[in-house]
Amino acid sequence: MKTLRFALLVLACTLPLRADILANGSFADGTAHWRGDAHNLSDGSAGIIIQLNPSKWTQVYQTFNTKEDALDFSVSFQTSSDFSLLTDPVMTVPNLEEITGTPFHRGINLNSNSWLLMIVDPAEALMTYFKIKIKPGSTDVQTATNAIPRLAAHEEKTIFLAFPPGEGTITLLNIILTPTTNSTSPSP
Repeated sequence: MKTLRFALLVLACTLPLRADILANGSFADGTAHWRGDAHNLSDGSAGIIIQLNPSKWTQVYQTFNTKEDALDFSVSFQTSSDFSLLTDPVMTVPNLEEITGTPFHRGINLNSNSWLLMIVDPAEALMTYFKIKIKPGSTDVQTATNAIPRLAAHEEKTIFLAFPPGEGTITLLNIILTPTTNSTSPSP
């Protein structure tokens, strides 16, 4: 019996820890731990809803702590049947600074039918971003995944989900950040 316990302990210690880094990434508690333009779903189910603004960007964000130098993300969402984004495909520098609070030197060219997932490291004035493509006209659940390499391996960062001006709503169903299998964190 001791051998079995020891083997299970060794196995548990060798498995990679892939715990979600975000608080309430499942949105089971609605907008708890999230800031920005989101609201709880009216039916009380898990998820948050963002009403797009036709004249400005909308966003949700959360500050989190990790010493990992690489993360994986997965985000699932649905759009309303009247969802549409305006056609201007460039996010300008003033928009970036207004959303993140961090000054940047150049804008981002954004494809039509896309929104941004950004990881901002205010201590290093660095940002990593991903263009999340939306299937136009689909109200089905859509999921985007990717790896976030080359993060500064220290504590505080902020994740922003930013949506261009448009009409309709986007419902975020979950967002998960986990350490990449090969990431390293500095020794204490």
